[in-house]
Amino acid sequence: MKKIALIVFLLFFAFIPSVFAHTGLSSSVPEDGETIQEEVEQVTLLFNSPIETMITLKVTDEIGVEVPVAEITVDDKEMKGIMELPLTTGNYQVNWKIVGQDGHPIEGEYSFSIERSETELEEPKDSMEPHPDNAVEDLNEETILREANLDSTATNLMIAVAFILIAVIAGVVLWLFGRGGK
Repeated sequence: MKKIALIVFLLFFAFIPSVFAHTGLSSSVPEDGETIQEEVEQVTLLFNSPIETMITLKVTDEIGVEVPVAEITVDDKEMKGIMELPLTTGNYQVNWKIVGQDGHPIEGEYSFSIERSETELEEPKDSMEPHPDNAVEDLNEETILREANLDSTATNLMIAVAFILIAVIAGVVLWLFGRGGK
């Protein structure tokens, strides 16, 4: 009886990592719910595990009209959608569908807003001076990577807690089986 309990425990223990293997959205640029003051030329989605190239990315405006995405690229955990024309003032929703590395199809959505002031709208687009937004973009990419590392750490912690919990349960089950034989 102890051998059967041990085999069941080991089989259960062997399949635990697959429970936590589903891919999910870690972060995005623009972020969900964010209101920004500049045009958006691309949306970037970072997932917590690698994704396959079978993807869909749709951006719609506040009245539900789809905004053309010129190019969609996938690189490991990152999906980028480069807009045909920059997104201007308004509310936008991003709908995505991916296939995780584990083969499971996953979909989601998030939204963001762009609010530009009158003076920003009159600024010439092709200025020869370096634009401070590049520093913000670099900071956003650094934030995305930091959040991805935090998500990875949280996932590893959940797996460790699950393993400990299973070990405790298995110990109790084995102890109970041991008591029943006496």
